[in-house]
Amino acid sequence: MDCPVERGGGHGTHVAGTIAGYGVNADGTTYTGPYDASIPLDSMRIGPGVAPLAELYALRVFGCEGSTGLVIQALDWVVDPNGDGDYSDRMDVANLSLGSIFGGPDDPTARAADNAALAGVLVAISAGNSGDVYYITGSPSTSTRAISVAAAVDAVDVADGFRIDAPAEVAGLYGGTVGQNYDWLAMAEPVTAPVVYDPANPGGCSPWSAGALEGKIVFVDWVPEGYDTFPCGSAARANNAADAGAVGIIMAEPGPFLTTAIAGNDRIPSILTVSTAAKAIKDNLDKGVVATLSNEWLGSVTIETPERIDTLADFSSRGPRKGNALKPDVAAPGVSIFSARAGSGNQGISFNGTSMAAPHVAGILALLREKNPDWTVEEIKALVMNTAGHDLYEELGREGNRYGQSRIGAGRVDVARAIDNQVIAYSADDPGAVSVSFGAVEVVDHATFERRVKVVNHTNRTVTYRPSVDLFAEIPGLEYSFPDGDVTVPARGSATFRVRLTADASQMRATHDPTVAETQFGYTRAWLPEHSGVILLKPINSAPGAAATLRVPVYVTARPAADIQMVEDSLTFTGSWGYDEVTMTGTGLNTGGDTQYDYLSFVTPFELQHVGTVDALDKAAGIGPSAITGVVQYAGVTTDALAVASWGLPLDYAELYFGIVAHADWSTPAQEVFYEVEIRPEGSSQTYYVYNSRAAFQSGSSVEITDVMVACVVSGCYLNNNGLGSSVQTGLFNNNVLIFPVWATDVGLGSARTKFQWRVVAEHYRFGVIDVTPWYEYDLANPGLDFTDAGWYMGQPTWVALPGYGVPVFYDAAAYQANGSKGILLLHNLNAKGSRAQVVGINATPADTGFVDWPESVTYGDQPFTVTARHESAHIGSLTQDICEVGPTENGTATVTPLLAGDCILRAQFEGSEDEAPAFADLVIPIKKADLVVTPNSVTRLIGQDNPELTGTVTGLVAGDESIQVRYSTTATASSPEGSYPIKVHFDDPEGRLPNYNVTVHEAYVIVVSELAEAVFPDDFDTVQPATGFVIEFHWLVNGTPTENPSALVRILDAESGAVVTSFVMNGGGLTYEDGTYRVQFDPQRYGLGSGDTVTIQIYVNRKLRNQITVTLE
Repeated sequence: MDCPVERGGGHGTHVAGTIAGYGVNADGTTYTGPYDASIPLDSMRIGPGVAPLAELYALRVFGCEGSTGLVIQALDWVVDPNGDGDYSDRMDVANLSLGSIFGGPDDPTARAADNAALAGVLVAISAGNSGDVYYITGSPSTSTRAISVAAAVDAVDVADGFRIDAPAEVAGLYGGTVGQNYDWLAMAEPVTAPVVYDPANPGGCSPWSAGALEGKIVFVDWVPEGYDTFPCGSAARANNAADAGAVGIIMAEPGPFLTTAIAGNDRIPSILTVSTAAKAIKDNLDKGVVATLSNEWLGSVTIETPERIDTLADFSSRGPRKGNALKPDVAAPGVSIFSARAGSGNQGISFNGTSMAAPHVAGILALLREKNPDWTVEEIKALVMNTAGHDLYEELGREGNRYGQSRIGAGRVDVARAIDNQVIAYSADDPGAVSVSFGAVEVVDHATFERRVKVVNHTNRTVTYRPSVDLFAEIPGLEYSFPDGDVTVPARGSATFRVRLTADASQMRATHDPTVAETQFGYTRAWLPEHSGVILLKPINSAPGAAATLRVPVYVTARPAADIQMVEDSLTFTGSWGYDEVTMTGTGLNTGGDTQYDYLSFVTPFELQHVGTVDALDKAAGIGPSAITGVVQYAGVTTDALAVASWGLPLDYAELYFGIVAHADWSTPAQEVFYEVEIRPEGSSQTYYVYNSRAAFQSGSSVEITDVMVACVVSGCYLNNNGLGSSVQTGLFNNNVLIFPVWATDVGLGSARTKFQWRVVAEHYRFGVIDVTPWYEYDLANPGLDFTDAGWYMGQPTWVALPGYGVPVFYDAAAYQANGSKGILLLHNLNAKGSRAQVVGINATPADTGFVDWPESVTYGDQPFTVTARHESAHIGSLTQDICEVGPTENGTATVTPLLAGDCILRAQFEGSEDEAPAFADLVIPIKKADLVVTPNSVTRLIGQDNPELTGTVTGLVAGDESIQVRYSTTATASSPEGSYPIKVHFDDPEGRLPNYNVTVHEAYVIVVSELAEAVFPDDFDTVQPATGFVIEFHWLVNGTPTENPSALVRILDAESGAVVTSFVMNGGGLTYEDGTYRVQFDPQRYGLGSGDTVTIQIYVNRKLRNQITVTLE
């Protein structure tokens, strides 16, 4: 299955070995067990995988160059190997050590992974190897229900080695990692030669003269003194050495452990070693160092650095995922992981990467699935995360700052804790995520948000937990609390508690995870304010399987927000040209300082030229919800040319400024969506481009992506923080407005050429071009509107936005008309969502927008409905294409089709007319979940018999959701003793439809008896009964015949708490028997019960529970 090693193969074999390799003994034979504490790990050539007795199935999804992607087809096979529509033969666990950067939940591969999990497959996926960049974590690990795995570091590297032969005082084996481009397995003879070091070329990045290293092994520093990082790659050094006649090359890390692997070349053997070997060589050069490079020591030397335990691999990708749900989920070892080497027969090799971390978790999932076969995917994922109790630290020896949740999730996994634990906790609002995510919130003044956590107790004892929070990253003014106090969870039951987030905007600042560097390659980066940690559930009364403190990650990214609007909604030209002002009102934002952590609201005005139609949202439909970030709502342009001229300077010194507004928020302003402004100067055949991007820097042989935001033109890129200084908070993340400044001369304009056409092309990173605006005309020498205060202010016309402040407007009526402009576009970058773009009309009254006719709410599965906009010329579109879609608008009315449960957000957009200014309004219509009820059928059987086929009734399934399959299981076997065994319900949902339902599962049991007798309720006994009272009836059947038994007892329990409400017995105790039927009158109100309460009715005969049913009172 692997590609040749020299072509980068061996990845799949290595991963498979970590999951389920048997292990290789020291003599090269296969280890056959036992797999317990007696495994001789210290003497083994390759240790066993995490789940060595698991069965493996290998699916190739990439070609040897990684260019062929068949991930979705492979996941389809995982769910249904024989393609018969029956998912009972699915795989238990899937490992995907792969991904593509900047993943989102709507990426096709992420959706496929989600659906596989909904069909019952446990999915472990590598988080990515792209480092400390926000949102760069890869898909499909951005799947909600999959487990995304970051890479931690452990203490031991099983490495390759080389030998120092002389001088004697330092002779011996030293660890390292060999160059992968050299064919070590085909090496016929060891290479033994003198070792030389050239202080004039310490890193080997410069060529040596021909013959300078003839017959020598050259030693070089991987990071020479004076460098912050490695100056060139291993291939360049190996080539330089070989060109100079060297027979080998030894490179040395500056520290005591390996931080990377090397490629080298195919001409001479190369190895990267550590500082202990470097010291031995350098200190003895004058005595004559001789070394040997050989394949004899491949994978046979250990490098131990205990202080590295629970540090993080610097390559491990940062989250969160796009949409601001928390990823990754956990961390596992992913550095210098020693596993099977493809094509070697019985040799091992060390690889680095989150690809090596994911299979550790896949193996754990296999063990947990074996131990807990009836648990749901969400429960087993929660078990892994709840017990990942090891924090990761910035410094060695578990010192320094701890990495926040958007880098490591819950923490490093701990398989022993997971195996021993039987209580789990996860988000009740998004069970597949486990983590509690509040998303991206904006706070004007004060705000409160709540989420819920569900705790499930699989033990046979009631357990009480005390919730608290351990914060890793903090935003001032934010606080998590637990208003419900301690949480008591009944035996084999569940309980839910609230997590409350309160926010005070006046105290909030732009703080960040303390492990985040504020500069990258010397430039100020953009960072995301995060308030994250783990909810700790500490047991107050521990029990077997419930002794561990549980961890549930909690996450939010938040910033304070302004609510600034212009008092004037229109201006009127009173002459050919003139001066006016628009003034501000509302709530401003000013945290009082001038540091990079403070906020000050601002506004930037533009001459509005493009008003997009919401009909363009249809382009994004069916692609993915995030695609609507590529639909342009407004676009405008302005310049400081008049100010430049007023200062006596040529227009070659002028700048242009473009403002763009999308219909929806992006998470990150580059990589998710690219806005390209195309500019065609009048009289020129050339088209110039300005687009948003992020800086990438060469680091050795690799290119590192950063959070340094830039705008780019043909001649290169320049820093762009919405046109303001790099230390100003402009809300780059989670926004829908963006400003492009560009020098006129960079786009072919200036004194000699001032007129041009321009348009915007919006391209989504994953889904391609989404929107292209028409071409517009503009003359920088004759703007219709100027905002530079009549030329006093040269530069971008951005103004402080606080109540009572104003924006100056100089107008030229003829130029405004010539440009075909449509008003003033004002961008409030730090306003809250939905209010960041405002249009002030010119010679036009504001349009009367909004909605006049709509349903308050609908339910999933309902028929399409209509909505009507207030303005009959408005067009209606959906901002939530995955939740609801909108048909064509006719006279302000459109038909809306519900697709999924959730908030259907509609936008009515009026494009403007000669008399009315452009405007828009939004409407939220909740689409409620449908009710799905599953009622398993209880069965009674004799001890020693096999269970009959378990069946049940499913009601409430919406037409089209027939792919949801319901299965029933029980722990009762033929050897089980007498007793009642719950029937558990399982859902296979490969199309991901189940989240659209409120699912109710009624209790049912397999009752194992020593005699064939059973208590049965009548077929017409309803599970919904009046709270005013009802009659309970049942039959006691012995060999199928109704029989009277004086020991019969009816017990009523509170279904929520399990507390006994009352009991009824024979012979005057309320329970009677007549004509084969037992009856008792039950009055719930007598016991303080009422409508909405639930009770469990239990039937006992001969002191044994024979049947029970749960009833809802109405």
